[in-house]
Amino acid sequence: MVTKASIAYIATQTHFVLTSTQVFSQTDLVIDSEWFYNSILELLEDPNETDEVDQLMGWWNRYAAVNTPHMMLTSQ
Repeated sequence: MVTKASIAYIATQTHFVLTSTQVFSQTDLVIDSEWFYNSILELLEDPNETDEVDQLMGWWNRYAAVNTPHMMLTSQ
């Protein structure tokens, strides 16, 4: 099951990969990674965003289930 924290982590790692930063660190010259992670997590936990977050979580959980090796074996 995908969690809000895992989505925030994936977003943080994706942001790092898309920047020119050579080394992943909590704070670099491009963005404060800890702030970025926490801001994504805060958005995902915002009660005003419940509908959109529920849709996002549903998509991620369906995607993860389909692309998990043990699920791929049982779905064939």
